[in-house]
Amino acid sequence: MERMRSFGHYVLGPISTEGLAAALPGGRLGGLMSVYWHEYVKTWMFRGFLGLLIGYGFSRLLSNAYFLEAAKQMMAPLFWNVVVVVGLFFALIGIVAHLVKFTPLAAYFMKSSKAIMNFASEVGALGFGVVLGLICIAAFQSGMNEFSDFMQSFAGIALLVLVLLLNLIVWWVAYCLRDDTPRPEYFIYVDQNKGLLFILCIAMIVLLMVASTLATMGT
Repeated sequence: MERMRSFGHYVLGPISTEGLAAALPGGRLGGLMSVYWHEYVKTWMFRGFLGLLIGYGFSRLLSNAYFLEAAKQMMAPLFWNVVVVVGLFFALIGIVAHLVKFTPLAAYFMKSSKAIMNFASEVGALGFGVVLGLICIAAFQSGMNEFSDFMQSFAGIALLVLVLLLNLIVWWVAYCLRDDTPRPEYFIYVDQNKGLLFILCIAMIVLLMVASTLATMGT
């Protein structure tokens, strides 16, 4: 039990003593939620939602399913998963390069990892907007009964929540690592403990693999 407590303290670091404020830029949730609304919801999620509805409207107007099917491609869950995993593997390579004192290689891969994770958060937000659009269409379009039944099931709702949470984590990490954002104390702590960063990257990869498995079972 004592070992588990020590490991938990090691993983949480300043969060264990200061709470979630240690993981937020400037220690403020309000500012983070404002940025989330403007840069995530209004910019990407809304555009995915609107794009799906436009595709649906063209398909209905022209009696051609091509536009709706094309709009659905913005969802790209497998692509999002691969992008995030690539970003995490880049971080792992950067960590190893740092440990062996190969500074230029470490800097390149860590910078690349941040860029890829930022891109993944935008792709995920766009795709989640498409999912919300599909839910709205399914509520009024009887021709999508299979999707509607899936979304009404517990597995469908749980998967939707899981996808949103995973993408929020990716967005939160990408935002907190931006050069124009005050670095949260927990991120400074993790950056100073490369072993912990390595563990967190591995844990995220495993979580993504589990989510992919659940998505495959759900479909």
